[in-house]
Amino acid sequence: MPIISPVPLNPLIDGRQSERAMLVRRGVQRLLREMGAHVLPELSLATGRRADLVALTRQGDIWIIEIKSSIEDFRVDRKWPDYRLHSDRFFFATHPGVPLEIFPQECGFILSDGYGAEILRDPGWAEIYRRT
Repeated sequence: MPIISPVPLNPLIDGRQSERAMLVRRGVQRLLREMGAHVLPELSLATGRRADLVALTRQGDIWIIEIKSSIEDFRVDRKWPDYRLHSDRFFFATHPGVPLEIFPQECGFILSDGYGAEILRDPGWAEIYRRT
């Protein structure tokens, strides 16, 4: 086990993330690392938007995970459809207090308890438009 982790489990919080969102993030990061993915938190995209988590899988696929800490957090968010254009797979992640039913069926869903996480709904595949 390395002494220094390349992805901190408790990164510096800049005030944009709630404590609950950080717990969800920790569980999702653990799941993705167990799956062999490399995970980058708060990655800026070409559009200027910032994805909560971006994972590069062993197969070379790009996943974006948008963390939602409450029903209201989901309802006021209008930026997530843009993330689907930048990933092979797009997921929402939350904790057990937020119902799965509020999230769009075409998006993946990850449930996190802060210690681990589980993919409850697979989003299927969306080929990213890759410029040659």
